[in-house]
Amino acid sequence: MKTSVMDYLKTAGIEYKIKRHSRDVYTKKLAKIFGCKKVQIAPKEEVEKATGYKIGAIAPIGFKREMKIYMDKDVLKEEIVDISSGRPDAGIELKSEDLVKITKAEIIKVD
Repeated sequence: MKTSVMDYLKTAGIEYKIKRHSRDVYTKKLAKIFGCKKVQIAPKEEVEKATGYKIGAIAPIGFKREMKIYMDKDVLKEEIVDISSGRPDAGIELKSEDLVKITKAEIIKVD
């Protein structure tokens, strides 16, 4: 599963979005969902500072600071998902419904 850290400019807060690996990020739709004018990928330095993880190993749990988690509804089509463990050489498998519970993700429709 691919993850993207999004910086939505309405509040200048860093948000973490979980989506299926094969899907594109729909920035206009996300901006509408977040109620702001523009959404963009956060710069590498901001991502690493906010999450405590290096790019390529960002886990959706254990951030340095609290962040709102958004999950594409299509992730729930998969019974088992593989997420980063925070290390580039290891992953974690778990049920998609457990990922929602652990991350307290808000389910959104991105496409």
